[in-house]
Amino acid sequence: MAFPADLLNHTVTYWPPGSLGASGQPAPGAAATMAGRWEERTELFIDARGAEVRSQAVVYVASDVALGGWLALGDQSAEANPRTLAAAYSIRGFKKVSDVEGSTYLRKAFL
Repeated sequence: MAFPADLLNHTVTYWPPGSLGASGQPAPGAAATMAGRWEERTELFIDARGAEVRSQAVVYVASDVALGGWLALGDQSAEANPRTLAAAYSIRGFKKVSDVEGSTYLRKAFL
């Protein structure tokens, strides 16, 4: 069930959600890069509020990511605020499914 590691051939930058800022929205945490597979495609998914929405992109990632975090294609780790990047997207959905033994996982982020 795990996405084959050799197919995670893109570098993606992840900003986890941080503490609440002055605006009441989470400020992004420190950026980190990871292996992933970025696909520019729409996919129907159910968001955290239970609404049926379409993604702008789907990203298979090697590690867990959190709703409200941000992802961008490539190494964008020098940028502290992903909101200033046109190609950074908020994570609106995340799905993690294990194999039968529970030893490997398929992780999919919906942007």
